[in-house]
Amino acid sequence: MPRPVSLRPAVPALYSLALAAVVLGPLLTSPGYLLLRDAVSTPRSFPTDSALGLTDAAARAVPQDALLASASSVVDGGLVVTALLTGALWAAGWGSARLVAVLLPTAGLPARLVAATVGAWNPYVAERLLQGHWSLLVGYAALPWTVVAAVAVRRGDRSGWPALAVCLGVAGLTPTGALLASVTALAVLAPPGGRSRLVPRLAGAVALAGAVAAPWLVAT
Repeated sequence: MPRPVSLRPAVPALYSLALAAVVLGPLLTSPGYLLLRDAVSTPRSFPTDSALGLTDAAARAVPQDALLASASSVVDGGLVVTALLTGALWAAGWGSARLVAVLLPTAGLPARLVAATVGAWNPYVAERLLQGHWSLLVGYAALPWTVVAAVAVRRGDRSGWPALAVCLGVAGLTPTGALLASVTALAVLAPPGGRSRLVPRLAGAVALAGAVAAPWLVAT
């Protein structure tokens, strides 16, 4: 007889999604648009000079505002921001659980759920939510996945490179996120050891970091 399918591997992901829904409950259950400090969501955003980094001001809104303008031309802008926030907290919790599974494979499910809880709900997340920094939370959510991908690269797993590129790209929604993810990746890849060669993996990580930073570096 075939073995019954176990849902145990999916528990951290489902738990993190439920936790994200609880944390964002007021946003998910209230009508209207998010208007809180720096978070101003509207039905439609437009690619202004500021969004494209064409003004004399610091390019802090590049490329997040351009992405929001593009997405809101297809989907309501309020839904876009809500989906990004929900996805960020979900990914932060799930990624933290995955990080424990990769680095501490003997740790059981309770340890992974604790990691998911801390990853999705902590003082940093609370402060960013209260300040309306939704894009910083997207970058924050990419950090545990960045470590997981970088560890895979160290271990000689070629699938780690595409995963690392995606993580850095997501974090690159803001300059701060790009820097945090790049430093995190290099911190994992720089120490000697592992099954992959040191110089090629560092060169690859630096190249990815430079590509991710290109939008705001060029704008600046």
